[in-house]
Amino acid sequence: MTRENDPRDETHYRDAPEDVEQAVRSAVRIEDTLPPPEELVRKKQSVTIRLDADIVEWFKGHGGQYQTLINEVLRRYKDHFKGRRAD
Repeated sequence: MTRENDPRDETHYRDAPEDVEQAVRSAVRIEDTLPPPEELVRKKQSVTIRLDADIVEWFKGHGGQYQTLINEVLRRYKDHFKGRRAD
């Protein structure tokens, strides 16, 4: 074991706070900046939809999960028309 990998080497702790109480008091809770859990998790619903073959191939050709990509396109379309009346 080399000196730089030795956990007993105190130089590994040189950036640790000397006053733990002060460090805890000045810590910022991450969850305070996150949206509520219900906004983080979107509920999915399984549906059957018939699409033209060339449309499906186009989405599949963009790599990744094509269903997720289709969902994102539909979401942006919906958001674009948000507040407008569908005719």
